[in-house]
Amino acid sequence: MKCFFVAWLLMLGFAALPAAQAQCNYPVVAGVNANFRVFVPNTTHELQVLCAGSSIELRDASGRTLDPAQVYYKLTDANTCAPTFTPADISTTLTVPNAAGRVRIHQLTPNTSPGGTGGILFVREFEVRPRPTVSTFTVATCGLGRDQVLVTIPPQPGVQYFVQVGNGPRSAATTTGGVYAVPAGAISVTVTANYPDLTVCETVSVPQLIPTAVAQRPVLQRLVVRGNNLVFAIASPGLQADFRYQPLQGGTPVGPPVRADSTSFTLPGAALNSCYSLQLNDACGNTLYTSDPLCPVALTATPGDRRNELSWTIPAGSAVSGYDVLRDNQRLVSLAPGVTTYADAAVTCGRTYRYRVVAKVGAATSLSDVKPVTTAATTAPSVPQLSATFNVANGVELTLLQPAQDTADRLVVRRTLGSSAPQTLTGNRLPIVDQPGAVSLTNAPCYSAQFRDPCGNASAFSASVCPPVLDASAIATDPNGNAVQLRWTEPAGQGTTWAYRLLLLDGNNQVIRSTALTTSTPSASEVSRPTDPQLLRYRLEARSGSLTVFSNVATVAREVRIVVPTAFTPNGDGLNDALLPKGRFLRNVSFTVFDRNGVVVFRGTNPTDGWDGRINGVQAAPQVFTYQVDVVDEAGKRVSQRGTVTLLR
Repeated sequence: MKCFFVAWLLMLGFAALPAAQAQCNYPVVAGVNANFRVFVPNTTHELQVLCAGSSIELRDASGRTLDPAQVYYKLTDANTCAPTFTPADISTTLTVPNAAGRVRIHQLTPNTSPGGTGGILFVREFEVRPRPTVSTFTVATCGLGRDQVLVTIPPQPGVQYFVQVGNGPRSAATTTGGVYAVPAGAISVTVTANYPDLTVCETVSVPQLIPTAVAQRPVLQRLVVRGNNLVFAIASPGLQADFRYQPLQGGTPVGPPVRADSTSFTLPGAALNSCYSLQLNDACGNTLYTSDPLCPVALTATPGDRRNELSWTIPAGSAVSGYDVLRDNQRLVSLAPGVTTYADAAVTCGRTYRYRVVAKVGAATSLSDVKPVTTAATTAPSVPQLSATFNVANGVELTLLQPAQDTADRLVVRRTLGSSAPQTLTGNRLPIVDQPGAVSLTNAPCYSAQFRDPCGNASAFSASVCPPVLDASAIATDPNGNAVQLRWTEPAGQGTTWAYRLLLLDGNNQVIRSTALTTSTPSASEVSRPTDPQLLRYRLEARSGSLTVFSNVATVAREVRIVVPTAFTPNGDGLNDALLPKGRFLRNVSFTVFDRNGVVVFRGTNPTDGWDGRINGVQAAPQVFTYQVDVVDEAGKRVSQRGTVTLLR
């Protein structure tokens, strides 16, 4: 057998190949047929094009009766003309190379012609195609019941696709985005790719799971007007990646679709007289849900006289539950849903404010654009109404009975003192405390004021207001100095029909005694009590309706009384044994005793401590001594008394 095979090989030069099928130049063997066909193994599916990496089956088609053991096949590249055969080449099943391109299949058969010798070499050339790839494809559910899927496949030239949903039938994909029914229980999609003229050369994708996301109605959380744009915020948890979202103006699509990963979107140049919603569509174009509409608020803000006028509109059909008016980003007022105007009077002339109206629509809000307004004033401020009262330090406190129309209005206050010319006070922070100095019944302080606003307008000056002035003096006919004469001026310009109470104060300005005065004239008398302090401090309380004012604190200092005996007997009988000063209002006392030579024999600073008649512990002999008592009273006045005393045994 080996020698026969070699003989064939030596006679290859006599082989023949039809000129139309071969690039190799072989002589033609007359009267001899040579041919073979290529099939999918074990089928009748003949191949004209080969699939890379596939198995093929070769079958002789010469019409001659040949011994299969004498028919050889060789697969080579497209440039080989005379391959070398081996005994193993009698196999009719070959494997196509994995590389795409062109190959040659060589057939060597015996020369069965009469007298023929050697073998006949027959060659066919084939195209080898690569297996088509199934690029990444997408699967999206359609319909509220998820009973359809949209399968989108990136196309490849010359390749056809088939889609199988679950265990359902394999359907030709006629477009790159096809809709397919989902059989009950199906959970995945498989795509197959092949060539129309080489269907056995195919690739089956890895099954891709059908999305299980359930469509949720989109919710618009906020709409904000910003210039010519409308900006929408999407409520949590946001949009779903498996669906498509389209803004609607009324019911008409407007603007580009909204990406599913967006938390907000903007509609440039959108109209303020329409309502807007967000439509959820599935991948097949079916509308599944539309959000509740949100409508823009169109705000107008204009200055009035000491007020800013706001008005706004919102398209009909808005389910507004109420409005919040914001000023400088702070809520100013909340209004009922039917109210669409507001006048802000709590403003300052010349100042610029920024307003915004927020419509509340369920859990959503619609915000107007921010509108700045500079407050104007065309009329003068109202005339201020002053109240004037003395404090316990005898300063005059000035307050307003009615607040200013504008918190930025400046209060200008003028004072007259008796018949003096008006003097303008400095400062305008209330209460204003003026120190008028010494006042009297004929030198009472009076005040008038005006408002001046930041826009240059000024009110007239108010009528003059005066606090009551109280005068207190001891009645000279009272030998003990306890009777006090009180006179006062009535408050002016701040009330009528006054009722008075006389207050006696201690050194800490606490009321010791309060006495109602029923006199019809502005004067009264008062008799002090022994328990009262030496320095009598009086204050007048005047009431008119709900208004109470006070006078200055007027003082009367009662005289200090000092009494020292002319003799004393320090003999231990318990009677007149000690020498000490007596009297009233003795405080801060210094008591000094001198002998006849002016030497100090005793000094005490406690009114209850007296001299027992001893000098350096030794009883003094009877004689005349000199004493001096020094007292500082409550008014700070120093009182001294000097005299003699006789010591008796």
